[in-house]
Amino acid sequence: MIKHALVGLLLLCGCLQASAQGVSPNQMFGCNQSAQYDAATSGPTLLVTGTATGGIYVCGFVFWADGIVNVDLIYGTGATCTGATKVTPLFQFTAQTGIVDHLPVYTGLPPVPPSNNLCINASTGVQIQAIVYYTKF
Repeated sequence: MIKHALVGLLLLCGCLQASAQGVSPNQMFGCNQSAQYDAATSGPTLLVTGTATGGIYVCGFVFWADGIVNVDLIYGTGATCTGATKVTPLFQFTAQTGIVDHLPVYTGLPPVPPSNNLCINASTGVQIQAIVYYTKF
């Protein structure tokens, strides 16, 4: 019985690891990193620096806004994600509201391609607290 449970656990762990050769749409893998943001900036702010050889895969996020602001995750080049492409829709917050969207595995948000960075983008300089869960490979 224990032997069967260990085999099942090993198979599950194998499913949660990403292949170094690429990602299949049917492959499930876990996120093992997070980035935090706690500021009142306007416009794109760098959260995760990309690499030339791998992408960034967002598993989820938590946003909390202290005032009226629109927030989304984008990717692009440089510290302000020039040439921005959306990872999430634009969330519209009123004062003291937020959103939680997080699973321990990647669920299909648009991946950040190699050589691009992940940024948080705020419409105004309202205080925002955020955690973004991701993996890179």
